[in-house]
Amino acid sequence: MRALVFSLLLCFLFISQCINGQSPVSKIDFSEPKPETIWGMLKYDTEYTFKSVSYAVTRPLYWQGNDFAKLGILLGSTVALTFTDESIREFAQNQSEDFPQVIRDFGWYFGSPQNYFMANAGLYGFGLFTKNENLRRVSVHINSSSLTTGFIQSFCKGLVGRARPGTEVGHLSFKPFSNDPGYRSFPSGHTVLSITMAHSIALQFDNPWIKASIYAVGAIPP
Repeated sequence: MRALVFSLLLCFLFISQCINGQSPVSKIDFSEPKPETIWGMLKYDTEYTFKSVSYAVTRPLYWQGNDFAKLGILLGSTVALTFTDESIREFAQNQSEDFPQVIRDFGWYFGSPQNYFMANAGLYGFGLFTKNENLRRVSVHINSSSLTTGFIQSFCKGLVGRARPGTEVGHLSFKPFSNDPGYRSFPSGHTVLSITMAHSIALQFDNPWIKASIYAVGAIPP
């Protein structure tokens, strides 16, 4: 519970920089005319969110040579890192007892889907009812990014079908398209959500130190 409260406070702290003059950069184009009523803003933001998701998931149709090269590098690097999993896991587990419990708890709660969406719903609701456009922009960006990465993550989990560590069947055990939750471990939901939120917030700033701080917090769950 303490870690959950801590994560929510951090979210509000980061977003408050957009309100309190830390030179946020608007990366989302909220085109004119802008709605003035709460219902109008909610409808506008919802439409924008789904347009953003649609745009993102259809981008592979427009990929060119360099894009496929980047995909190949990503897949090759992922496969290569897979063979180091056991040694990395053993090292991490050997250090876990000496690592601060509050950071470990924060990493778990911050990337947990229910906490993640509750936090962002609170942020968006506050921005909506106070008609704070900066706060709405950040929250809409988080929502659209989360829906996109959530879709990709869910598809990949079923496609890859990789066993979770707790199943004790080995880190190279796969059952693609299995309904067994023990074979839906990759990619990590905690990692996807925490990095998505950190990236969405960091995009609102030009200051590299603020960006680095936000990414550092977002990297704790992974």
